[in-house]
Amino acid sequence: MANWKYDISIHGAALHDAINDADENYAGSKAVLDKMIECLEHIKSIIPEDDFEIYFDDLLEDARLFAENEPEDYLDEQDAVENVDYLLSNFYDACDGYRIWIGT
Repeated sequence: MANWKYDISIHGAALHDAINDADENYAGSKAVLDKMIECLEHIKSIIPEDDFEIYFDDLLEDARLFAENEPEDYLDEQDAVENVDYLLSNFYDACDGYRIWIGT
């Protein structure tokens, strides 16, 4: 069993709910991005600043940029979903690598 250094399961639960409730369209993608940004901002408040810059800063920047996009910025709704899937994969990998428990 893994030993976790940090626990963001309260924020992680909101992210999981957003993922489960999201339709595969722009609005669903935006809702998931907003919750992922909340998780990243919470992580920023609990880990050393230098570590955040190494492991999470680029991910937060990318998530904020995608969250600012309008529907017409994407080729289609599937494009928005694929961008969020990519960011989520990187988010989960970074949290796992830094030993941050997101919850179930």
